[in-house]
Amino acid sequence: RLEMVGSRQLYLEHHTGLLAYTEEQIDANTTAGVLRVRGERLTLLAMTAGELRIGGKIGSVEWVGPC
Repeated sequence: RLEMVGSRQLYLEHHTGLLAYTEEQIDANTTAGVLRVRGERLTLLAMTAGELRIGGKIGSVEWVGPC
């Protein structure tokens, strides 16, 4: 499940870890592939073993293929 609240917050369930984390890009590994979030001032608002919440100015969200 992937949910966006406007362009300021993204919620992702069932991730399996982070592959990259900067203020401009966050790559999250999932069983369906890698979810790439790009934007400005990106931050991890919350992260548990199965859930991820990203804040900031989200510019794009894309699947970049299986990991």
